[in-house]
Amino acid sequence: MSVIKELLVAASEQEIARQVGNRHNEARLRYSVPKISVANYREFENLITDYYLYHYSTCVGKGGGLSRHDALQEAIALVEDGYRRTGGNINSAFHDASTGTNGGVGGVLNLIADGLRMKAESNYLNSVFDRFVARTEFDEQVELIRQFFAHCSVALGPDVDTRRPDRYARDYRDVIKAYLSALQGIHRPLRRM
Repeated sequence: MSVIKELLVAASEQEIARQVGNRHNEARLRYSVPKISVANYREFENLITDYYLYHYSTCVGKGGGLSRHDALQEAIALVEDGYRRTGGNINSAFHDASTGTNGGVGGVLNLIADGLRMKAESNYLNSVFDRFVARTEFDEQVELIRQFFAHCSVALGPDVDTRRPDRYARDYRDVIKAYLSALQGIHRPLRRM
């Protein structure tokens, strides 16, 4: 199999799901929440901390320790990232979790799961590109990125100039970010149904 074919298989949506995404999705499904809302901010903080610790130890740390303080800070950052897309923040998340609106507690926990999954998917794709692109000479790197652009099944958006593969031959983080964002954009409306 040629290098570009191996790269495309390893970077395919199905392989990302098999290697990373499914494990994160299954962890979220296994975590049940007894109620749709929280009574106060302390309960909210405890809930997102407990969930973060559970998900992290299940999928990321593989039993590794993380302090409650660090877990809370990471959980808040992920929740705020999710709410920022719609003009909200952690206070918006607490409002939803306390009123049961916009998915309530489950919606907030989904943001944490999605954030951890997206980070893991990005790390996975970085390792794929490092394995297949970084090991080659510059001209070969440019050619692999060019071929990736030619075979890529999703639009990478305006931030990636697909006419200039040489820009991304040595540093392909923007390509990976745009690729993951495009894959998520395709399926985001389906997840809401």
